[in-house]
Amino acid sequence: QYPDSKAFSADLLAALREEEADLVVYAGFMTIVDRMVSEAFPYRMMNVHPALIPSFCGKGFYGLKVHQAALDYGVKVTGATVHYVNEVTDGGIMRSTTPSFSMDTHFEPWKKVSGLSGRYHIYKGKDGNIWLGNNFGEIISVNPLTEDVESFQLKNSEGGRMQAVVHCFCLDSWNRLWVGTSNGLVQVDPKTHGCKNIKLPGEIKNVFAITEDKEGNVWVGTDKGLKRIETNGDQIRVEGNYEKENGLEEAGVRTLYVNNYNQIYAAYLNVVIRIDGREKDKIESVYTLQSGLTDGHVSCMVDDHIGNTWAGNNVGVMTIRNGQEAFYSYLSVGNCSAVCRLNDGRLLWANSWGLIFFDPSATKGDSGKKHLMLTDVEVGGETVLAG
Repeated sequence: QYPDSKAFSADLLAALREEEADLVVYAGFMTIVDRMVSEAFPYRMMNVHPALIPSFCGKGFYGLKVHQAALDYGVKVTGATVHYVNEVTDGGIMRSTTPSFSMDTHFEPWKKVSGLSGRYHIYKGKDGNIWLGNNFGEIISVNPLTEDVESFQLKNSEGGRMQAVVHCFCLDSWNRLWVGTSNGLVQVDPKTHGCKNIKLPGEIKNVFAITEDKEGNVWVGTDKGLKRIETNGDQIRVEGNYEKENGLEEAGVRTLYVNNYNQIYAAYLNVVIRIDGREKDKIESVYTLQSGLTDGHVSCMVDDHIGNTWAGNNVGVMTIRNGQEAFYSYLSVGNCSAVCRLNDGRLLWANSWGLIFFDPSATKGDSGKKHLMLTDVEVGGETVLAG
């Protein structure tokens, strides 16, 4: 018996040091320890969470409650996430201590919002503000220049609190904030925080992704496929029957992206489609694992400064050259779930181990006189003869 967590953590840390532990693994360990332990083992403490983060994690999600939540929600795929343990319990908001980015850049919990915990979806609007949404329908707006913070709760159609997972944001050209949640699509006035719930067709429940193309059309990725929002004043019309018209399964669209050429990419499981923004009623290309796609779990996309489109997936990074019809695996570094392009052109990726970055122009470099020798070909773990 210990009087508090700090006393328990001190004894735990002493025992770990006495055993000269190299790696500390939380596997069914339900006690939250003091930060002294994680600080003594940086990047040497790992936790096994029984769900695919960021789903079903945070306050109240532990043990069998996690599995029950996944079953109640009706997900088709679930699993476990292994992640590093740090001093931020159940997630939180981290910020770099300097504006420049390098191998020496240090991140620490943002003290301005130290009272907030949980997993947050982060989005930078065209106005420069940072928007964050958690798993309970709470929205936070941050002005990064003044560090002013505003927070509010999403409202349902009856005006009550909406308890929903915030999946995504999009601030469009008309300064309307679109919020995709586990309870559908919400339009928010960024100034008054007024909420308008948008009626979507069929049995759509989840809105996983939102983006705006260069002509002002808003595209929505739902658990029932891809939709397009057209507005005329206060009138909102939902268009799109892309899956049925093209013989595709009406499945969830997890990722949406508009590249520099106004081409719209929509990523399903094992399928990515491309739509030309000038002909938005039809699909221009379909990429599958049998035709042009190297991995079926695309979770983020970005353009580099030389015209190529890059995608993060569950094993690393792949790219599609401008004007070509196939993706190419570039880097195997673990699950790349988010990406942004830095001001100097480098691409910054968040994966299951941390942050990685590289200069995409280096991939255009000439290999000179170096030769690549193919020594073995393996299919399904078995070595086969070439040809």
